[in-house]
Amino acid sequence: MNVILVEDIEKLGRKGDRVKVKDGYFRNYLFPRKKAVPCTKENMRWQEQEKARRAERDAQEKEAATALAKKLAKVVLEIKARAGENEKLYGSVTAQEIVLALAKENIDLEEGKIEIETPIKSLGEHRIKLKLHAEISSEIRVCVVKDKSQSESDAQD
Repeated sequence: MNVILVEDIEKLGRKGDRVKVKDGYFRNYLFPRKKAVPCTKENMRWQEQEKARRAERDAQEKEAATALAKKLAKVVLEIKARAGENEKLYGSVTAQEIVLALAKENIDLEEGKIEIETPIKSLGEHRIKLKLHAEISSEIRVCVVKDKSQSESDAQD
């Protein structure tokens, strides 16, 4: 049965795509949950309009991601963290801390776009990949430095 997806479904397609599925899958899952509609002339007109809107929206998102990538290429974040012997951190630098540091630089970014391959558990400079768009990624430099207030409190103890 040919259906038109009303929302993105992993491993099946994106919103507005026309896909072929088994009748029972459509009747028992997709249609009751309003995830797909049958292929009728009216729904096909809607699909064409949706594709045009999606193409325009994707172009705008790609343009915004490209501009953000250029801006991020110049950014060097400095994150203060507590560290012990041999420049090892007490814990690790998280994506949330990177988002907060970017916010201080007036850059709004979601945590999900930050790809930390290995946990940052040492002082120094680290390169972090960012997935800004399906086709656009960027990289920022994060310098982890020892928190000065921590070393002062250690000296008082």
